Amino acid sequence: MNSSVKDLLEPIKELLTELIGPFSDDKPPLNVKVLEEKDMDEHVRYKVVYRSEDEDLVPAYLLKPKDKGPFPAIIVHHQHGGRYNIGKNEVVGLADNDVAYGLELVRRGYVILAPDAKCFGERKVKVKGNSSDVFQEKFEAMKLILYGKTLQGKYIWDIMRGIDYLETLDFVTTQKIGMMGFSLGGQQTLYTTALEERIRVGVSISGFSTYRAIIEENLQHNFAFYIPKLMRYKIETWHLLGLIAPKPFMIIAGKKDPIFPIDGVMEAYEKGLLIYKLFNAEDKLTLHVWEGGHESPQHVRELAYNWFDKWLH
Repeated sequence: MNSSVKDLLEPIKELLTELIGPFSDDKPPLNVKVLEEKDMDEHVRYKVVYRSEDEDLVPAYLLKPKDKGPFPAIIVHHQHGGRYNIGKNEVVGLADNDVAYGLELVRRGYVILAPDAKCFGERKVKVKGNSSDVFQEKFEAMKLILYGKTLQGKYIWDIMRGIDYLETLDFVTTQKIGMMGFSLGGQQTLYTTALEERIRVGVSISGFSTYRAIIEENLQHNFAFYIPKLMRYKIETWHLLGLIAPKPFMIIAGKKDPIFPIDGVMEAYEKGLLIYKLFNAEDKLTLHVWEGGHESPQHVRELAYNWFDKWLH
């Protein structure tokens, strides 16, 4: 049954990959450089840079427990929130505590990779004529569309290259790689886990609803959210959950989230669960709805961490 369901889903995966912008088979050398190494008592924090494409470098933090490895690894994607200057810093404890997922997870025995997404942190794009951060993000997204690509595809590709890097580390258990994030990070966890087989477990916190619900409520989102022709082919977020199946995936959503309508979250989960049931894996897709909004307090974060402890450790 599993292989036949996968065969049915494969055309959706191929179409989605085409719409996002085909990923290159030509990978340049990673040329990883360690720029900084800092002892943080219970772990070591490295600042690294790896090559994504020929002229594009990705700065990232790598957190490594001090215990004897090898360790499972989790890619932690930062949020958007207009916080262009912060990027990867927030998830390693250099900004707000309620988004320091990487710092909290390394203390539980995980290697953490926290890269800057394009247009954030050390990867802000300089644009002539308008210095606003949101215009820089728009410029990068529109430029990629001219080449038949998308900002969504760029984000995913950079994470794929990050996994290539993790696979070179002898202290990482390469068959145990997960991904999580809040807001933009949750959105990217959904998309990347759907299209990257090497991600085995995912957690999306306040990261998506359905396109239908978002469009009906006239909600504005980040530029990576928009994929040309997606609605023409009626691809929805539950199709992404179907592509993730049967991998363990947790959805956490606030009932009062103003930018990801909860009815759309419920619809995506319920339809995604139907696909998980075809794999006899309904226990591997879970939805936790809580009374809050677009945020991730401690009890929400603990749900995510426990999910990784169950399925990845």
